[in-house]
Amino acid sequence: MLHRLREEKESKLKGGIYHRTQVDLTYSSNHIEGNRLTKEQTRYIFETNTLGITTENTRIDDIMETVNHFRCIDYIIDHATDPQKRASTSSSATRRTSVLQRR
Repeated sequence: MLHRLREEKESKLKGGIYHRTQVDLTYSSNHIEGNRLTKEQTRYIFETNTLGITTENTRIDDIMETVNHFRCIDYIIDHATDPQKRASTSSSATRRTSVLQRR
């Protein structure tokens, strides 16, 4: 699966698993957090790196959150097999979780 995601990312294939993961996961995750971009706007930002023409006001925070989410997914795909990055990320998450549990 990881190999396929990387291949599709490199080829910029539209409609494949990488494309769908970026758009669907980013839209759903951001929507849960209160982001007001539509799924169509999310897709357009991913495909063109622009917002396109819109008749409504769009919060810059929503756009930045979306772009950063795309980057985060790319980072995970790019570093999924890097044991040093995985160990570092895992221990950071563990430390954050234990801090939250103490509260």
